[in-house]
Amino acid sequence: MIIDTHAYTRPEWQVHVNGLTWDAFSAATKRPLGICLHNTWRPTIASWTETDPRRINGLNGLRAYYEGMGWHAGPHAFISRQFINGFSPLTAWGIHSTCFNHTHIGLEMIGNYAAGAEPFDSGDGAMVRDNAVFAVAVLMAKLGLAPERDLVFHRDCSADHHDCPGSGVGKPEMVARVRGAMNQLADATEMTPAPPAPVLGKYTVQPGDTLYRIALKFGTTFQAIALANHIPGPMFIITPGQVLNIP
Repeated sequence: MIIDTHAYTRPEWQVHVNGLTWDAFSAATKRPLGICLHNTWRPTIASWTETDPRRINGLNGLRAYYEGMGWHAGPHAFISRQFINGFSPLTAWGIHSTCFNHTHIGLEMIGNYAAGAEPFDSGDGAMVRDNAVFAVAVLMAKLGLAPERDLVFHRDCSADHHDCPGSGVGKPEMVARVRGAMNQLADATEMTPAPPAPVLGKYTVQPGDTLYRIALKFGTTFQAIALANHIPGPMFIITPGQVLNIP
């Protein structure tokens, strides 16, 4: 089993997800149809270490556990207080829920969120929660998914009979948080100014010049210069004293 052990910060996760292409997620669907949210129970938040090499050792221990059960893959990421820890490739189906393996990306939140166990609404649990919300929001924005329809919990799978991600995790609240995070991502995108139009350089044609020689001088192509200056082919005639735009 090949796993991604990178500890993604939120900006790194956003860049990573936005650079992916889904075209063969599984035999059931080319693109994921949703996100399935889990919790680990073990390791707990208290037992999880964010620093390497113990963090990587923890992920390798999880890999050994899944391999011991004969699995070809596991969940797609483990979400901790500080990081979104990569695991199985996001572009291929993993193993995390009988009902949702082939159709949903599976994300595990580090911690035990059963009633009376580790709190989910404060302290370290809230840090894990907020990282999970961000991870889901970025994926859903990229895939064109809606949390109201496409966010499922492991406990929604009647075949597995698991109270996962724990009774302390409320689905309506998580849906609302993911929707809020998606709105913030959209607002940030709209507020980001468009890159300025490239400023064209200028060059005055000298005797003996050709578009090819000029292109070599400026590190571009003669076709690009011809297009920028509306110079027709196939001759691409230029004359001394002519001022060219250099893209």
